Amino acid sequence: MSCTRWQRLPGGACAEMVSYTRREQDPQRHLDLPSAHVHSTWDQSGRGWHVLTAPCAFSTLPLPFADAYNTVGLSVSIPWPVRRKGSAHAKLLGVRHPMEIGERLHEADDLKPALVELRRAIHRRPELGFRETETARLVAETLSSLGLKVETGVGKTGVVGHLGNEGPTIAIRADMDALPIREQNDVPYASQVPGVMHACGHDAHTAMVLGAAMLLCRTELPGRVRFLFQPCEEGTDDQGKSGAMRMVDDGAMNGVDAVIALHVEPRTETGRIKVGGGPMCAAADVFRATIVGDGCHGAFPHLGIDPVFVSAQVISALQGIVARRLDPTAPAVVTVGSIHGGTAGNIIPGEVQLKGTIRSLDEDVRRRMWAELRNTFGLSRTLGGDFQLEMEEGFPVLVNDLAMAALIGEVAADLLGVDNVLPAQPEMGAEDFSILADQAPGAMFFLGVKSPHSERSLQLHSADFDLDENALPIGAAILAEAARRYLQEAGL
Repeated sequence: MSCTRWQRLPGGACAEMVSYTRREQDPQRHLDLPSAHVHSTWDQSGRGWHVLTAPCAFSTLPLPFADAYNTVGLSVSIPWPVRRKGSAHAKLLGVRHPMEIGERLHEADDLKPALVELRRAIHRRPELGFRETETARLVAETLSSLGLKVETGVGKTGVVGHLGNEGPTIAIRADMDALPIREQNDVPYASQVPGVMHACGHDAHTAMVLGAAMLLCRTELPGRVRFLFQPCEEGTDDQGKSGAMRMVDDGAMNGVDAVIALHVEPRTETGRIKVGGGPMCAAADVFRATIVGDGCHGAFPHLGIDPVFVSAQVISALQGIVARRLDPTAPAVVTVGSIHGGTAGNIIPGEVQLKGTIRSLDEDVRRRMWAELRNTFGLSRTLGGDFQLEMEEGFPVLVNDLAMAALIGEVAADLLGVDNVLPAQPEMGAEDFSILADQAPGAMFFLGVKSPHSERSLQLHSADFDLDENALPIGAAILAEAARRYLQEAGL
């Protein structure tokens, strides 16, 4: 038995065709996409979709129904993972009526003045981690004006908004804290707090999640949405806990079935996003070490043990961990970012302090790096000195759930066009959204905020960072629509 079925997708001029047959009758399946050079395969072990790599992105793709004909799954590559519902039913990109999509974009765009005003108000009054009192007050007042149930003081200075009464629950997260950077931008909304600036886009994240609340409060939802406005993503408190950790401790994720978030991406043009499944951001751990020597006069180094010399050997050897002690295919970073020792040029000090970070995308690699770090500092003893090492476990790897990442990709393809949904690549930066994604299936996407009319190359955490505010309604619309579709499909 064979069957053919196809549908037009957003941005596609025409539909392509796929033929498939019962496995027991024809084990050699064939994908016929004449306009695309695609490597495809059939999974002979059972039914279901699997994603393979291929050198193209699709403007159109077939939509077979595997459970109807007891077929095995077909494998093709797309910019984001295929979503699966159950073991037998495979769903590729959903098809939405153009009028419905247009209305959602128009509705979000109408919010732009309000979102810009919110973002600029937050930008003018930036607050460091666990000090976001003014920002939290603005968030709580905005949510209350929309009719949401609001909790304050969650995770110290966080805010939680509740929409809906019963059914499955999806959370949407924003971070609210700023950075200790003196802003250099000459704009009307520049920071009014000396030495503090929103240089990572958290002001925009907060405004866009508020925008998502504005959109969703007008909608009849088949479930609940929980809006999480968390403090202190950029650091930790004196007990080593970040804002996400504190929010979890206070029960903000209790009963949550899924969680989504976004982060601004200044290297990607407005109107585009990046999303992918699997590891996205690295685990980040901190180490602090003291290399102990025996201080003496700089003219007589043989009478002591020079910890500066010993530190130089240790720092060089630390780079051998990644180069020679780890699998070359496993991404990892060891960085020594701070060295302090000595008071004068003719005095060999008694000790040198080092501080650094290790990054990894795999938990086994992470544990191996911890062990190798301690072994490497042991070199100081070989050279006649000693060491003290303190290691602080930080955020885990952010792993995007495949189904949630595919949902976001589907929504963005409908809203922006499939050509504007790009694959996200893993990066060695850290993100404490990973704490929330450990509590429930979650995914973060990266929203383009680079103005197509600007030649400036802006970087996060820089004193001149700014963003294209035309991206604000886009982020709000994707978050809101992803939440709505999740609830709609979870309730089926």
